Amino acid sequence: MKLHKRIAPYLVPRLAPLLLRLLSATWRIRSVDETGVEKGSGKRLLYCFWHGDLLVPMHVYRGTGVVVLVSGHRDGVMLKAMLERMGFGTVVGSTTRGGTQALRGLLSEAKRGRDLCVPPDGPKGPRHVVKPGIAFLASRARLAIVPAASAASRQWNATSWDKLSIPKPFAKVVLLRGPVIELPRDLEESQFESTAQRIGEAIHAAAARARELL
Repeated sequence: MKLHKRIAPYLVPRLAPLLLRLLSATWRIRSVDETGVEKGSGKRLLYCFWHGDLLVPMHVYRGTGVVVLVSGHRDGVMLKAMLERMGFGTVVGSTTRGGTQALRGLLSEAKRGRDLCVPPDGPKGPRHVVKPGIAFLASRARLAIVPAASAASRQWNATSWDKLSIPKPFAKVVLLRGPVIELPRDLEESQFESTAQRIGEAIHAAAARARELL
């Protein structure tokens, strides 16, 4: 194994949070809550950001204990370590192929009263395509889905499949949480695909609203 592949799992989880903290200190962030959920309501939430839109939420929600679904691949292992150093909980896996264990882990965390964050087009895409497992999870765990997005006045985009958005120094940034989507506990499997499409449309609407507020 090449040296950088051995070193990266050690260095990235330690350096990346520091770099994010330094970069985010220059951002001018406006956080907008349009969920309709009152503080102290006790409602448990499932935040749904696109995979490429996670950097700003990682900064804003650090230290809150929100549980994030991460991939079991090598990059996901590094992300898991990074998130845990930033005060998040994690569950490893996918909501699609071979994702039974991950869904069980997420359901268990929800039963413990934890809010969840699942990038619905992760861990490997297709980009901006919601997996139907999200509908199953939200329905069975009685979680209110929060379609959310961020927008920046200036940003870089990575060359990865998700085109990770990285706001540039001193950028104006809007983090928007749109109106929640609540599903019945007995949502039928035949409705998962159409519900996933509805969730995707809501995330796109949140992204458009965030850009409008810039």
